[in-house]
Amino acid sequence: MTTIEEAIDRLNADPADERAWELLFSTMWPYELALAYREMRGALSPSDAEDLAQEVFVRLGRAWHSRQIDVTGSEHLRALLAVLTRHLALDRIRRQHRYKRDRRTEIPITAAPDVPDGTADSASQAVWRDLVTKVSKLLADDERLVLEMRLQGYEIPEIAQRMAISARTVDRKLARIKGVLKYDLDIGP
Repeated sequence: MTTIEEAIDRLNADPADERAWELLFSTMWPYELALAYREMRGALSPSDAEDLAQEVFVRLGRAWHSRQIDVTGSEHLRALLAVLTRHLALDRIRRQHRYKRDRRTEIPITAAPDVPDGTADSASQAVWRDLVTKVSKLLADDERLVLEMRLQGYEIPEIAQRMAISARTVDRKLARIKGVLKYDLDIGP
């Protein structure tokens, strides 16, 4: 019986066996790391591939612990690791592509947003800019972009078109922004 088979048998009997996990991890880590590098295909950095390999082992451990999987042998384990790695790698690559796509559609803001009516003096303008800056730091990039475009006077359909998202998504992002304004900055309703 190989060390992998021994670790699998011990983990099937007791998924909390730390020594069996150490044995499985030390034996299968080079294999999993090679899978992660191959699946990433240069799309992400080597450290991202290592993070992916670690995430695969975490997910494997959770599934084994909750008895969602029943590994019958080393070949079955290798196949399971390959499938997990492929799915997680594709998720990461898609996430990165979405991020790049969203960054390309961003509209740069060259000037501070207009100050609302009734705040004409320079002190009020400074307070307004500080507030917008503070709120922007609490928001995700896409939410910040929605806020900036809304403050510039764009309507929801225009924002949706410029960001290549649905108007409903813009509405949800505006609701999140309102929540940040209300709760994180202690601003009234």
